[in-house]
Amino acid sequence: MELMNVVSEECIYFMAANNAYQLDPGPLDPSVLNGKLTHRSRDIWIGNDDMILNTRKYDGKFWDLVNEHPIHPRVLDVIKLSGIYSVYRTGESTITLPDVEILYGLPVKGNAVVGYEPQRSVVDWKNICQRLLGFSPQPQDFKHSSLKVSALNAHLRLQPRLPDLATQDMVNEKARCYMFWMIVGLLLADTSGGLLKLMYLPMLEDITTVGSYSWGSATLAYLYRFLCKASQSSQNEIAGFLPLLQFIWEPYSSDIIESLPEYCRVGRDIWRARVPIFCWDVVEVHLPDRVMRRITRFVIGNPISSPQQQQGYVPNATTYETMVRHIHLMVNKAISLSENPSMEEFYGFCAMVRDEGSNCLAYVQEADRTQFKQIIEERI
Repeated sequence: MELMNVVSEECIYFMAANNAYQLDPGPLDPSVLNGKLTHRSRDIWIGNDDMILNTRKYDGKFWDLVNEHPIHPRVLDVIKLSGIYSVYRTGESTITLPDVEILYGLPVKGNAVVGYEPQRSVVDWKNICQRLLGFSPQPQDFKHSSLKVSALNAHLRLQPRLPDLATQDMVNEKARCYMFWMIVGLLLADTSGGLLKLMYLPMLEDITTVGSYSWGSATLAYLYRFLCKASQSSQNEIAGFLPLLQFIWEPYSSDIIESLPEYCRVGRDIWRARVPIFCWDVVEVHLPDRVMRRITRFVIGNPISSPQQQQGYVPNATTYETMVRHIHLMVNKAISLSENPSMEEFYGFCAMVRDEGSNCLAYVQEADRTQFKQIIEERI
């Protein structure tokens, strides 16, 4: 979450001693940036430009494969049941649950992506791969509890087309190969360097239950964790489902949401919930209010028509947090003034109070107008 707050509020305060303005990198509210001392924004602020992050993902050969050999319709039918089909359909796209579901159709409601990881030998994993994926990798294709992506790619290229008389078991095996690569190599990519974690593979055994998992929240939790790691100045790599960072974000209007396929909005009743989200051993917290207070259009013109009074939801009244920030600016400016300010300083402060006070009033009026409009529409 912390990388999402790199562009923090700029707190401007007056230095009476040298009659000049000085920028403080912020943030105004310290709770939004807990690891400031080790955060890469500190290095950028003091002029350290060598802060390159190398991205890690293993989807290049996947897209080469499916472009050369399109996935068979029967296999696609199985993948569609998993809830991750839109990742294959879309290709390449501050992130919250609605972004994950709207942009990629990944389910945000369902069972948590967690499980038990017992100690397994290479022989055990060979047997599991044979049973679920339809092939038995060589011992050198394994590293710890991971499978080299090159081994899976080689298997799929060995027989890229599905036989006309393929059994349903053969279809399921082929579908698991693609789903395993999409989940571990795209949605939950790590920095291991071409390795696919096998602990997720047993979750694909029962084809009918794959779609019952909340792959969207797992993807978001995993990305949050890598964003946190990447925010540290000691890190030079970032992974996770990085296409989620490639869109120019704009609020989703009601018209846009209603025009989407059902699977892109089925979880809208929990889009604004403050809840923990899981991905195996990764536990992060979904805090949509910390994002919305930075985006006035989203906060004031809330496009989601779900009830706002249920426990766990962020009300439209979050707009008042924007107003509080303006009050903080006025208070900080007053504190920075000397006990006997000059007339220039005094009139400057009065002008600031006038402007910031007008902004506060505008936010209150807009919040009241939006709430009143919503009440009228509900009564009609």
